[in-house]
Amino acid sequence: MAVNIDLKAPPAFDKSIVPVMSLNFSRIRDAFLHASTQVSFITGGSTGPWPVTANILVPYKCDIIVWSSITYWSSVAGAFIAMNLNWDGGNIGFLEQYFNEANSHKQLSGVFEVRGVNPGNHTLQPAAATGGVQSDANDRWRYGLLFLEVMT
Repeated sequence: MAVNIDLKAPPAFDKSIVPVMSLNFSRIRDAFLHASTQVSFITGGSTGPWPVTANILVPYKCDIIVWSSITYWSSVAGAFIAMNLNWDGGNIGFLEQYFNEANSHKQLSGVFEVRGVNPGNHTLQPAAATGGVQSDANDRWRYGLLFLEVMT
């Protein structure tokens, strides 16, 4: 068996990478210092017709991952029909689907993020974003919220 040994001196240390490494370690340190110490999860749902409002009690300052699944139907054939998902009245998500036929229930789902939410009572609401959106007692809305505490 042949053994090759490289007796060359190691290359000189490149000091130009030190600031980059320091910056990267600073980001890692900051991520740990602001790491989440509490995580909570809630689920809920409702039946149609829309709009309906869910009252959400946020337990601590956090970022929230919102999962939402909703059904509705279109009175218009051959069109994109869309729903908004609103947090405290402001849009956080847009769910859209093309309807080939009218009067057929469809399901849409999406995942959205709300950053820096203060503790307290908040609202989550699906609402029509385009004309032709219809709902009735056969429609369902399900949601899940993952609260990730943020340190300030």
